[in-house]
Amino acid sequence: MPPFVKIKSLYTITLDWFEKHLLILARTQNGPAVRMKRRKFLAENVSYHCRQMILNRILDISKYKCMYNYKLTLLEMLADENTIAVDFSKSGSMYIDDLFQLYRVLFMSKIINIFRLGINVDMPEIDRKYLGEINIKMYKMLTYMRNLRWVTLNSIANLAMIRTLGAYAHHLEYLDVSRSYNIFDDAAPGLLIIEKIDIEQFSEAELIRLQVKTTPCANKLKYICFSETFLGTKGAIIFLKYAPNLRSLGGPSNGFSTSELVSWVQPPGKLLKLNLVSLNDGRLLRKNAENIPLFCPDLEEVSISASSIPSLVLLQPISKLTIDMDYKAWADDIWNYIWARGEFLKELILQSNINGPIELGWFVDVTPNLEVLTACLECHYPSDYFGNWDQLKTADIVVRTSKCLMNFTLHAPNLENLNIWFEPPIRYIKSDEYKCINDDLFVVIVIEGGLRKLKKLIINKCSIGPAGVECLLLNCPDLSCLGYLREWENFTEEDIEKLKARAIVSNWELDLKYAQYIERSFTCCMDL
Repeated sequence: MPPFVKIKSLYTITLDWFEKHLLILARTQNGPAVRMKRRKFLAENVSYHCRQMILNRILDISKYKCMYNYKLTLLEMLADENTIAVDFSKSGSMYIDDLFQLYRVLFMSKIINIFRLGINVDMPEIDRKYLGEINIKMYKMLTYMRNLRWVTLNSIANLAMIRTLGAYAHHLEYLDVSRSYNIFDDAAPGLLIIEKIDIEQFSEAELIRLQVKTTPCANKLKYICFSETFLGTKGAIIFLKYAPNLRSLGGPSNGFSTSELVSWVQPPGKLLKLNLVSLNDGRLLRKNAENIPLFCPDLEEVSISASSIPSLVLLQPISKLTIDMDYKAWADDIWNYIWARGEFLKELILQSNINGPIELGWFVDVTPNLEVLTACLECHYPSDYFGNWDQLKTADIVVRTSKCLMNFTLHAPNLENLNIWFEPPIRYIKSDEYKCINDDLFVVIVIEGGLRKLKKLIINKCSIGPAGVECLLLNCPDLSCLGYLREWENFTEEDIEKLKARAIVSNWELDLKYAQYIERSFTCCMDL
């Protein structure tokens, strides 16, 4: 049976009740006088540690479960000069009017001592004309936020904000300004260089030889992300040259190639070792890859397109590899690399993999230390001829037959999180081949000893019914999450309600996911 809900401490129970009560108050939409009275009461009677903890929990709730106007009301009530984090980036994107209200609350509540600031905006092109005027309200606030360490300004950052952060945020370590359409090459010197320089007047070679004074945050900066902006080669050179502790340049960029730039920034006659641990490049050429072990000796993570797989053997062994397969078959190239370096891999993420299945038999043998896997799998060899993934804990797989799913689960005995998408070998407009993922299959898997340590099971289209769910509940003692129940053909709405009621009565710690929805880069679930 699933694990029982543990008895919470009195402190945790009080926080849960307090959070629910505040959400009820936020939905009443009282006037400013009432909100200020409540704000004063909370400031006088609740410690700032408790208020910060409640605020973090509320801001992390998906915007589909708690609207942004409620969150902003609670931010106004709970936050003050002692608040250390205001992070909306995990709950989905806000709109331009929510951004305006957020700036107003930050100003009214004097939130100036924060360490973490996260803002993620859904910015349609029609709303961009208002962004410049709205951002003016934030410039002065940033001059007071001198303790910032982690900053996320997706879609809203501009040169003025970047310069303000460079001048006043002396401890800045993390900066993400993805999808900001007003970010160009001049953002790099604006953040890292004290003097104002026109970067367009310098060539790449002149920028490498340039000697200037840097801002205090240049030595602290560890992560930046300018993905989907107009930052180009010159801006990236500035970051690599003047941020000595930089560990990652974030997501891929169309404006430059990181693997090429690490060779460009080398001073003549000297060796400059960079501290990069993550390399995210659209294309990795062999002439650039052969220099990476020398210039980036600490590299651990690589993310590339599948066309660059032959160049991977020139790199040092890495522990995490992400490959964009672009819905094509690259199994042979992946095999050639994994056969040589697979024993070092702990995480392998194959994106857009639906047309590039990997043979499970040889895959298990050449990646014995794998812990996280995302791939499309097929199985043609007898399961008696390959070993086990003893360390595999998390898997997000596409399978084409029930045989493949059974072999996979039986050869991953310590699997905890499993996400399954069934895609038959031959696709039809209307296909019912998903019915092979049924109760009988999971009964056989459990009898053979599979899935005994499973904690989370997510399956899309399948034919599982009440008997299969009962088998999983009886034989997976750690199972605490099931989904997506609406996609399970033989599991009706009545069965869902019965299971939900049974979990409540039995005091099970069982999270039931009804369906999923996707918003931009966010994949969200509809809970029961």
